[in-house]
Amino acid sequence: MTEAGARVDEIVIVGTPSEHRKIGEQPKPPRPIAVSPPAPGFRQVERIDADVFTLVRFRSPTYVLVGPELANHALARAGGVLVEKP
Repeated sequence: MTEAGARVDEIVIVGTPSEHRKIGEQPKPPRPIAVSPPAPGFRQVERIDADVFTLVRFRSPTYVLVGPELANHALARAGGVLVEKP
């Protein structure tokens, strides 16, 4: 994503386990009770709590301009931002 941002109607956030854990310990991805929308106008439409990740999908009825600050979302704290064009 450029610094100017991108207009999107869907955002998927993936939370993964911390890289720091004890040897032999199973990775534990973040499992927040609720995940706040990453931008105004979005609502949660899907959540997957898998063994090694938590995925939350948000959709908006209209395209919304978002920026690289999405990488700062609490669930994606160590992630990046990828924009896929249809």
